[in-house]
Amino acid sequence: MKSRFKQQLLSGLLALAFSQPIWAGYDEGRIAFKNKDYALAVKEWTLSARQGDQRSQNALGLMYKSGRGVTKDLEKAAYWYTKAAEQGSGVAQSNLGEMYADGKGVTQDYKKAAYWYTKAAEQGDVKTQKILGLMYLDGEGVTQDYKKAVYWFTKAAEKGDASAQNTIGGMYAEGYGVTQDSKKAVEWYIKAAEQGNATAQNNLELMFKAGQFDKKAYEEERIAKQKAYEEEKQKADAENKILLAKQGYIDNQDGTITDTKTNLTWMRCSLGQTWTGSSCSGEAKSFDEWKTAINWGKNTTYAGKSDWRLPTVEELHSLVYCSSGQQREFRMADDGRNRFAHQDGEWLDGRCEGNFQAPTIFSTAFPNTPNVGGLISVFYLTVSSFLERNKENGRVVYRALVSFDSGEPYEMIYASDYVWKFVRLVRGGEQQSSKTPKK
Repeated sequence: MKSRFKQQLLSGLLALAFSQPIWAGYDEGRIAFKNKDYALAVKEWTLSARQGDQRSQNALGLMYKSGRGVTKDLEKAAYWYTKAAEQGSGVAQSNLGEMYADGKGVTQDYKKAAYWYTKAAEQGDVKTQKILGLMYLDGEGVTQDYKKAVYWFTKAAEKGDASAQNTIGGMYAEGYGVTQDSKKAVEWYIKAAEQGNATAQNNLELMFKAGQFDKKAYEEERIAKQKAYEEEKQKADAENKILLAKQGYIDNQDGTITDTKTNLTWMRCSLGQTWTGSSCSGEAKSFDEWKTAINWGKNTTYAGKSDWRLPTVEELHSLVYCSSGQQREFRMADDGRNRFAHQDGEWLDGRCEGNFQAPTIFSTAFPNTPNVGGLISVFYLTVSSFLERNKENGRVVYRALVSFDSGEPYEMIYASDYVWKFVRLVRGGEQQSSKTPKK
């Protein structure tokens, strides 16, 4: 009952917060852009940009700069970049810095370019960190400072940028901004060369001819590391295959997984994340609207398939995994309203009990599933819904979600606050769309 009270309380808070989010147009604009309807994308982004959404403001800047969906207008591009940059958008700050550096849409001003590039670089933008490194190296828009150049190039290099790694290698080789150190130069050249950077590969060859690089020792070490990596990967893959099989999953080797219990195929990553071959990288996308999420599903092609969709609440709940081994029964009420059943005073909501780990999903099958916790709850969207009637609000549509914080399904009115709402797409099987709500 305590869990049900929490659910009703959260639904009440969300009902109070019910309103159209000011940035709903951003996601609609992205869908239009993906479908190459640039005029519609501009229309959607303009609406949300005027209401302060920095993502839409930056997107409008790009459209006005490129002339897609609107007449090309560099001054308007700079205007919208500025709006977003002043709100802290790192991407817009970088774009605005480029406008000042090139003198497009604004008067050319290297000092202002450096100012905005610095803002973006401080937020971790690799491209801008390299540009800023060059500006300090050449003294363009800033006082020439090799140490600061090294600082910014190192920031980018440490994030794996090959060109920055090669540049840092050169600065150590020549002693610009750092104490000359051939060993460190070689280390950075190797990092860049192993990513295919041709300049770094040539620099290593020069270091070899100068007697500063032991090519034979490097090759022996590289081969040994590669062999060890492949052996470890084979071992891990074999172990994961066994673990997945025990839970009834088949790895399709393409970022999807099939549940043999339901015959459904799932994306291993949440929308917004990228399958690396062994895990999910990046941040999952939180959706403000069900309609937007449904459209994303319909417009998604993945692993060679284009019939992806949002799951029903029953389908999504089938992924709940309770590490404690203790889970309530999950059952929908047979009343035509898509409510969860209850028995002996307890809701049959399928939540995990006992000492379980969150997120309540089998992480080997679905790695890096978001689990924000704290005051912000994490939910996954479904297509399921039901109707409720009351004297105050009349006909109200509630949506069904699943919380992988606890494995518990929730019913709530749409709202943009208090929760993160993610999506995991499914295909195959018959969409048991929970019964159609009575009208």
